[in-house]
Formats: sequence, C-alpha cells, structure tokens
Amino acid sequence: MLLTLSFSVQATEPIRTEGREIIVPGNAEVGSDTRWLERQARAGNVEAAYRLGQIHERGIGKESDLESAAEAYRLAAEAGHALAALRLAQIYSGSALGRQDLAAARRWYGVAAGGGIAPAAFNLGLMEESGLGGPRDIESALGHYELAASAGIADAALRLGALYGPGGFGELDRVRALAWLLVAQRLGAAGAGELAESLSRDMTAEQRRQAEELAALL
Repeated sequence: MLLTLSFSVQATEPIRTEGREIIVPGNAEVGSDTRWLERQARAGNVEAAYRLGQIHERGIGKESDLESAAEAYRLAAEAGHALAALRLAQIYSGSALGRQDLAAARRWYGVAAGGGIAPAAFNLGLMEESGLGGPRDIESALGHYELAASAGIADAALRLGALYGPGGFGELDRVRALAWLLVAQRLGAAGAGELAESLSRDMTAEQRRQAEELAALL
C-alpha cells in the first residue's frame, strides 16, 4: 500500500512579492487574492503556485476544485517543489480526478523523493519493485527503499530485508537482509522479528555478528 501524508495549510509563512504579503489561510482576504496568486504562479512564483493548489484543493474561500489544484501543483512541481510533487503524485495514484495515471504518479514521486520526501521515496520504490507506472527496476527500488528506511520508515526496511533475502528479486545477501530486518524490528515493523529469527537460522554465527554490526550503523 502506498503511503500518504496529510498536509495542513494552517501554519505557513507569508508570500512576499512586489511589496505584497499573503498568508494562506488565516487571512480574511485570501479569497479575493486568489487571482493575484494565479498571476504570481504563472509568472514563476513557485510558492504561490503551491499555495494556490492548496486553496483549490481545500476549498478555501471557494468550492474545492481538484483539477485546478492539480494544475497549480504541476506548475510548482515542474520547478522542483517537493511537496507539490508529492501531492500531485498522490492525486494521480488515486482516482479523485476520475482517472488514474500511474506513470504520472511515478514521475512526480521521483521529483518529491529527489527533494528529500521520505514517503515519496518509499512509494516510488514500491512502484519500481512492482513495475507500476513503468518498467520494473529493482536496483532503483533498493536505493529508494534505503533512503526511506534511513528516514525511519519501517516498511521500507522490511522490503529491503525481503529483497536481499532468499526468494527476493535482488541479489541474495543474507547479512544485509538480516541487518535490514533488524532495523525494521527496531523501527517497529510488524513481523520483522519473526522474519529475522527465521533467516538467522540458516546463517553462521559470524554472519549474524556481521548483520548486527551493520544494523547498528544503518
């Protein structure tokens, strides 16, 4: 299952451009300033485009309009705004627009992951491992899972343990597999302890020692 994030638009810094200041929301004038935000977004103000997407999606001062929200998020995401890219990926991976576009979702998860959003890296890894929205790419999936696991996402560590272990799609590496399962257990992933115990039965004492040392570094 893909991870999602819930974003609040209550605590945001103001946008300052051309002597103007807008806080989204919390400003009683926000509805009347939407057209100004639209102009700023088209002129290349990335943060304005992201805020505009939030306004359209949340229905702040107007009815919710997910199509317009997606377009505003796209403007911001194309300029490298990681949170806009994540939200756009989530929209395209679902059916809120009445259609699903997994190729687009995979693309925007990639932009968000490149911007340091750990859940995006995990979701991208899932899509790459499964071949959703594009070709299967286990090597890339492993890299994105490592990014997500290093940020504390337990299920990413669990997937690494499975992929490096027997029957996984990656290259068999019992030491690395056990290490990631120990990390997953440490992070609270359900079933990680049982999987680690099962795998360790087929390993030497030296391999288990190496795995424990590696897990302490991950």
